[in-house]
Amino acid sequence: MKMYKRGFLSVIVVVALSGCDSELVEENITTIKNTVVYSDTSALGKALFNDTSLSQIRSISCATCHNPEQAFIDSRSSSDIGASLGDDNITYGDRNAPVVTYSSYIPEFGVDEFVSRLNEIRYKGGQFFDGRATDLVEQAKGPFLNESEMQMSDEDAVVARILENSNYVESMKRLYGENIFDSNS
Repeated sequence: MKMYKRGFLSVIVVVALSGCDSELVEENITTIKNTVVYSDTSALGKALFNDTSLSQIRSISCATCHNPEQAFIDSRSSSDIGASLGDDNITYGDRNAPVVTYSSYIPEFGVDEFVSRLNEIRYKGGQFFDGRATDLVEQAKGPFLNESEMQMSDEDAVVARILENSNYVESMKRLYGENIFDSNS
């Protein structure tokens, strides 16, 4: 398996996040030789956000735990215990899936300089109270690789799933350039 550019999963995540609340508009999609080509990142993002093939046994997508029809919360009955059910339909994650609404406006994790001037160290931002993800892109990569959530083995496994889909490959090449899938090696 090729080792892809560090951060390629970040591109996938950012594109998926850009489509999580957009409507799929027909003029954003064209078909060329039986391949669907998404003409903007929102249309491609919506497809990625709803794609179950990006989980190990292909049973859940980002939208499964962040249901657009329910204000982007995990509306499944399993979420009542405070943790979202994983791809294998047996394992639960560490916590319930957080709502994604407004998450792009949360500042990066760090020391709140204003409060710190008062001789008190306080932290702000980050996607979790424990600071485990400094920004939205870092946080959104987690579920793909989490052994309790989407359960993919590594970033290369996620990229391999993208490469299986000619619609994604063609769309990403058109949106990000022909060399988007070049490896470092």
